[in-house]
Amino acid sequence: MSLNHNKGSGYLNKLDRDLVQSSLAQIIRPLIPRNCSRYQYRFCELLPQPNVLGFCSDPQSFTGKVVFVNEVFILVKRSQTRNQFVIVDMAYVDAVPNVGDQVEITPYARHDFNGKRIDEPEKEIQSLADGTQYEVTKMMLGGKTISLPLSTPKEQIQSPELLALIEQLENLTAPDGFRLISHLLVDAGATDFTVSDADAIHSNTPSSIGFTVSNLKFQGKVAIVYDRGSDTYSLWLYPATDNQPTEIDNIYFDELGLRLSEVIDDFAWQVIKIKVL
Repeated sequence: MSLNHNKGSGYLNKLDRDLVQSSLAQIIRPLIPRNCSRYQYRFCELLPQPNVLGFCSDPQSFTGKVVFVNEVFILVKRSQTRNQFVIVDMAYVDAVPNVGDQVEITPYARHDFNGKRIDEPEKEIQSLADGTQYEVTKMMLGGKTISLPLSTPKEQIQSPELLALIEQLENLTAPDGFRLISHLLVDAGATDFTVSDADAIHSNTPSSIGFTVSNLKFQGKVAIVYDRGSDTYSLWLYPATDNQPTEIDNIYFDELGLRLSEVIDDFAWQVIKIKVL
């Protein structure tokens, strides 16, 4: 049974943690061995909460046994543990398991344009002073920026306005506060990025970035165009099924994430996947 209640809307439902915690002891106590005096639990929600260091890490998949289900949350006892539980937000699951099911749960995580998680370990070959080479594995926790897959390398771009736009798309946050605009573009399925590296002398040729989107919200081409006169951006939308483009003007740089979300984000990323094993 599909349950993604918020699919198609930008509203983010926040789990009432106080309500859940008020009933948790009564639910969990019969589920742990009598000689186990303590239990541990964590929440699995659409967007992770900041840790003690103040940053959010993209959650990993986990397996376990479903031990309780109601209309608010699913309680999963983690595999190979006696007293560790995960509270899964019911509002974003793509299917509802039964009590007793062994499940694999995959929360939302941010990805790069190549399909890899942004926290996926990267291997590098480094060299010592004597020429000896060794392999280093790096992992960035808490998120990192990703580069737009542009048709022209940044080093070859001349327009300062275009470079500023690229930096803004790669570093400004999306409306949800967890993703960056670049992650929003990944989740919307943006591909085929192009740039117009306009010469500042020729004002009739504005700097712009274009890309193609095909999802439930929008199918067609999108261009983000810089207006030097007003120091704002415009969104030019070219629907695949309509010859009449739509133009949204007077967008300030700090509104880019919101405006892009309104026109191309189908919110299909808002899901916690549950697979019965």
